[in-house]
Amino acid sequence: MDGKEHFSAGGLVLGKEDLKRSDFFGRTKEKIYHITKDLHALIIGATRSGKTRNIVIETIVDLILAGENIFAVDLKGELRDYTEDAAKRYGYETICIDFIHPYQSDRKNFLEPVIQALCRNDISRAIEETWSLVSQLVGEPPENGEKLWNSGEAATLAASIMAVCYDNQDHPEYQNLTNVFYFITEMCSDYRGALPLQFYIDSLPEEHPAKILLAATKVAAMRTRSSFYVSAIMTLKLLTIPAINQMSNKSDFDIGKMIEEGKKIIIYLCLPARDKTYFPLASLVLRQLSDLIDYAADEKYGGRVPVRWNFVDDELGNFTKITNMRQQTSFGTGKGIRHFMFIQSYAQLDDVYGEKVSQIIQDNADIKIYLRSPNPTTKKKISEDLGNYTTRSYSKSNNTPSGTFRNGGSDGESSNLMGRPLLYPDEVGKLQRPYSLVMSDSDPAIMYAPDLSQYAMNEFLGMGDEEHNNRLRQKKAEEHKKNERPHNSKMELWGIWNVWKRHIDAQILKQQKEKAAKAAKK
Repeated sequence: MDGKEHFSAGGLVLGKEDLKRSDFFGRTKEKIYHITKDLHALIIGATRSGKTRNIVIETIVDLILAGENIFAVDLKGELRDYTEDAAKRYGYETICIDFIHPYQSDRKNFLEPVIQALCRNDISRAIEETWSLVSQLVGEPPENGEKLWNSGEAATLAASIMAVCYDNQDHPEYQNLTNVFYFITEMCSDYRGALPLQFYIDSLPEEHPAKILLAATKVAAMRTRSSFYVSAIMTLKLLTIPAINQMSNKSDFDIGKMIEEGKKIIIYLCLPARDKTYFPLASLVLRQLSDLIDYAADEKYGGRVPVRWNFVDDELGNFTKITNMRQQTSFGTGKGIRHFMFIQSYAQLDDVYGEKVSQIIQDNADIKIYLRSPNPTTKKKISEDLGNYTTRSYSKSNNTPSGTFRNGGSDGESSNLMGRPLLYPDEVGKLQRPYSLVMSDSDPAIMYAPDLSQYAMNEFLGMGDEEHNNRLRQKKAEEHKKNERPHNSKMELWGIWNVWKRHIDAQILKQQKEKAAKAAKK
């Protein structure tokens, strides 16, 4: 392969067919089945069902060969290790947001959308981006129940984000979520009987975008406000980890600019599979990227980005709720955004999004692929989605009296048409690798989707047996370590709270002097 695109459109790989014809070197030719249309897909596969080696890696290679943009959730870092070199050969700009090794990660400032809007002096857009960020951090208010706490925390975060971004336009080193955490912690804590935040609010000019947001929190009683502040602090707690501060205090890349320059992009979002600590930040990364593409499509490209984006959302059911996922799956394809969503069962999606939104996401997935799931509800739903078909049943009867050898009695045969499920739930559960069940608006199909080792892609990626692949990953780990930043660097903090604490000190000292002067006159 020569490093140039081999076909005009790529997509989700469903499987392959080995052709009898061989090439010049005697290798069997393959016919790859993939989805090139603007369609979302939902893939159901429990742990150890073969998602990574039967679908995910093949899909990434397919998209690389087509020159399409890729966002890949990488739970072990193996997708990057196996496919990054091939992507670079094909002219891709590779970005890795790495929560497994944060000091090796490309840096991503979560406040970047707000900062860029302020740089354009687009205050309205900055406020919109602030609320988008906050809605993902805090989540949506409950449909039934008290919304005060959610709204109060959201207002606190929005105001603090705007204060940090707006007041530090000449100091970008302070424009990050770590400083938002410390702003809330220090400004909203009692200091000598006063609240530094109150003095800060009073000092702001009327046109300051943070003033009205901060003033809104004053409506609640002080004890209630304290709950808002504590909730906001806990939402941002991960940003105080030195490694996370280091990877989020600035941005090393500008996706919007890269799209304008026509660059091919692949982003690896690496997450530790052992726990879900960083999944809230991972959800934010996914949300912000899709929002950026959506905005760019409308503002610069007549409603659709020039090169399609493909989100390979592995383990989406383990992510915290992406608050606009319903909208993404409803309207994204028209703007050049496709989601390939991997879940373990429908119950997992219901648990994160609720049954109503989960069903909408399922309905918006034009393609569904079943690999394996032990969940009975999932198998039952797959069976129902496949529908019924009509078959003929036969019956035969014999009425010869028992205990006799006579030719008396009668025989009868009959046949009837009857309906039955295409697959019963227990039959769905018997499906095993290397086969998968593909469902769409047209007729369903059983596809041959073997392990990566059975594809020519295995050789294309320079992969081999398990021992060879382990050595390959060790070599890549050594390469990544060369780019590691120094650990535990000192956090750069704004320190505005110290200004207002000194102001409070001065006010108290002034009052003490006035009180002493009055006492002396007596």
